[in-house]
Amino acid sequence: MLRIKHRILLVFLLFAIIVLSACEKKADPRHWKLFTAPLMSWNKVHESDHKRDSTASSWNGTHWETTFNEALDSVSGELFFFAPDTLDFELLLNNKVLIHTNAQGAIWPGVVESGEIPVYSWNKSLRPFKIDPVLWMKFQKQGENKLLLKIRTAPRDGGFASQSGVYVMAGEKDQNAMLLQYPQYENGVLPCIVIEVNETLLKQKEKGHAKMKLQCNGTSLDCGEMEREIEMGIRGFSSAQFPKKQFSIRMSGDTLKKEKVALLGMNASSKWILQGPYSDPSLIRNALSYELWRSMGYHAPQSRYVEVVINGLYQGVYLLMERNEISPGRLDLNTRTPGSDAFLVQINRPDKMDVVLFAGSTSFIVDDPPGIEMDSLYLKQIRWSLEKFVTKCEAPDVNDQEIDWNSWADYYILQELSKNPDAYMVSTFLHRGNTSEGSKLKAGPVWDFDIAYGGTQIMSCDRTDAFIAEVSGQANALFKHLFQKESFRNLVNERYRLWRQNVLSDAHLNHLVDSLSALVDEPARQRNFTRFPAFGLNKFLTHPAPIKDYAEELSNLRRWLQNRCQWLDSQFKLDHAVGVSSSTESHK
Repeated sequence: MLRIKHRILLVFLLFAIIVLSACEKKADPRHWKLFTAPLMSWNKVHESDHKRDSTASSWNGTHWETTFNEALDSVSGELFFFAPDTLDFELLLNNKVLIHTNAQGAIWPGVVESGEIPVYSWNKSLRPFKIDPVLWMKFQKQGENKLLLKIRTAPRDGGFASQSGVYVMAGEKDQNAMLLQYPQYENGVLPCIVIEVNETLLKQKEKGHAKMKLQCNGTSLDCGEMEREIEMGIRGFSSAQFPKKQFSIRMSGDTLKKEKVALLGMNASSKWILQGPYSDPSLIRNALSYELWRSMGYHAPQSRYVEVVINGLYQGVYLLMERNEISPGRLDLNTRTPGSDAFLVQINRPDKMDVVLFAGSTSFIVDDPPGIEMDSLYLKQIRWSLEKFVTKCEAPDVNDQEIDWNSWADYYILQELSKNPDAYMVSTFLHRGNTSEGSKLKAGPVWDFDIAYGGTQIMSCDRTDAFIAEVSGQANALFKHLFQKESFRNLVNERYRLWRQNVLSDAHLNHLVDSLSALVDEPARQRNFTRFPAFGLNKFLTHPAPIKDYAEELSNLRRWLQNRCQWLDSQFKLDHAVGVSSSTESHK
């Protein structure tokens, strides 16, 4: 009998050991070690002429190099290299090949099968390549080690595929593991939004149910702590590929029907946006643009800085923002008036469920207005108004009583001041109130300035000279007609001179940079940049040179604004006004 009890106890102990071992082997997200962040410390050592190489054997493309002293053998688990799905490249460690691809897509030693590595919260177009651990250890040496990435001049998709980030990662294999470092969140000054959601929702652009809790912490904002049922989903086009996702949120009550809620002193609404400034290391480019537009006398979305935690893991600093939509307390166009013909449309990439109207060669996405049925009569009225507008753009009359040309001149000025690479082609809104109330067609609200103000090398937008509207292929036909007309150019000149004395003065621009950046406290910034490193690296090959810290980023932004304004002054023949600096720094 005693032996039986001993055997039962032994079996129980063995079972407990197995369970505990399994628990210990389950990889915690913090076990993953990011060896190099996207292009962190990668230096360009060879610049290609970007001519297509038909031999498919020469690696005369752009070469990138990074060095390290720390061996990865101290990290248990596997080692991966992530690169764009269509990129032809060689990866060498100390001049010995670790991974090789060719123009036909063949890979040595092999690509990782889908599902073998953690893919949550990262760019789906990046492909994981498993590095042979035997070769990795064999090719390493004492002291400095060198990784060399050779990119072919002719990517298989015909484009410049090397714009995406590349990095090496090591750690335990776990489907639920994260790829980047997660700092421990502690109650800070900023309000915190805590979300619990099914993780599969975070891998696709489908909306689903979630729970949200707002914690006020030490904020001085008008904040009431709350818990709400919400619907949320990933939003954005290029930003949907970033590891720091953008989210659309719809507030709902216990019945899961949409419910208007006032958040952090902003007007009540059911629809909100969590905008994560991933490609903007200043964290303020969007907020700066909205404040400038508001200072010019127009409606701009309100926003508040918050920190976000999803499923217990810290996700960084976000802007909780209003949407551009027709709604009382937002863009109030009084659409509930009987017979209203007010509308809000945008020029952008349409989704499959969008209502799209064409006027001339330009397509417009129609916002769904409250109180109005989107029937054929309403859409016909909008199309008629847009067609008139497109025609008038070919010969603008600044005294026109149907179009607010001042707003269009101011829109042009803000887009050119910021040298926004998205200007005139996407995220371009226009609206009109009821014609019965004498409303005119206006530009705006403005939207999406994440990589403006010198934040990218795309179309040489890091430089402070040249008009973005004149970049080949940038402005659509609607704006090309407008910019070519002397009457419109004269109006822009007049409005620019007006704003340069106040809203766009050097002093006011510097004040906005300082005041907006001060809204995010230092501990919150540190947590954000621990989660998503931004300094000492280039996240994309299209970004300007790496910066060392947040203070340098703000200094660069102030200098860029000053130089940009000076160049615009020269184009508009504006003498330096009171408070305008006379520095003549390089436009690079």
